[in-house]
Amino acid sequence: MVREEKDMSANSMNLPRFVAGITIGAAVVLGLAVGTAVSASAGGLPFAPPNATPDYPRNAAGESYGTAAQARAPEEEPDLILAVATNGNTGYVRATELYGDLGSLRTPEQNISYTDALRLQEPRAVDVYEADGRTVIGVFQVGPISDEARGR
Repeated sequence: MVREEKDMSANSMNLPRFVAGITIGAAVVLGLAVGTAVSASAGGLPFAPPNATPDYPRNAAGESYGTAAQARAPEEEPDLILAVATNGNTGYVRATELYGDLGSLRTPEQNISYTDALRLQEPRAVDVYEADGRTVIGVFQVGPISDEARGR
């Protein structure tokens, strides 16, 4: 009889923990459901899931445009990359104008040479376009990579 009382008191002590666990679990599930509903009504998640290739919108010329933050690799970046012009206008820069011909870099030595050349390059301006890829709305300043910016 004494042993049964001990077991019952131990179980009754675990009841608050059990209730707290159920309450927290329900709150998490409810939070996920509400967050998903709000996200869906707002146009979806701001970033692509980690294993998904970004699905960028396209303009009339067939060029993709959007933020490069969704890309996992340079080849997944859009044709027109989101940027802010020196005049404060938000638009897009052409990846080819921003990066040049990165596709020709095949070896680590070529990558190092390219990076070294960028550091020596004079600042230059790249046109910023509306999403149509034709209407210029400003310029984006591209400059050399300083040792300070690289953390050296």
